[in-house]
Amino acid sequence: MLTANGASAFLQWSWPFLSV
Repeated sequence: MLTANGASAFLQWSWPFLSV
């Protein structure tokens, strides 16, 4: 399970990759 902080950091790098 991802923590709120872990999910935030994950989204910071994954968002541009997922949004392409």
